[in-house]
Amino acid sequence: MTFIKLLGIQRYYDLEILSGIGLALIILVFVALVASRRKRFQKNTEYLSESLPTLPQIIGIQIICGDCSGETISPQITYMNKSGRCHRCGSDSIMLASYRGIYLRSKLRARMASQERARSETHILPFKKASESSNGRSTRIAS
Repeated sequence: MTFIKLLGIQRYYDLEILSGIGLALIILVFVALVASRRKRFQKNTEYLSESLPTLPQIIGIQIICGDCSGETISPQITYMNKSGRCHRCGSDSIMLASYRGIYLRSKLRARMASQERARSETHILPFKKASESSNGRSTRIAS
């Protein structure tokens, strides 16, 4: 048995009606899908009217500012802003904080090397016993 006989369609015009209905259903489903997608992907322009969030003005680069670092032994560390200046005072008299660390490390190495040299150059002179002295006399320091 064929599909057409199962449906009970025996005439030619019944097939035309069914194919027309099928085609209409396919077109209707296609239009419904297009309409739903259009609604879903409709451009949302509400965000354009809102103000944009402000971006941070400070970059995460630590610097030592010559103007606001202070007069202490260890200077205050500040941050650089987007224009390459100190974020506190706006001065361009700055130095990267890492450069100071490199300088201190090299200074410490030089100090340790000089101390090591001084230790290696120091000789301990042994005292001679009184019996080993040339004239046989021992010298005493008066107390």
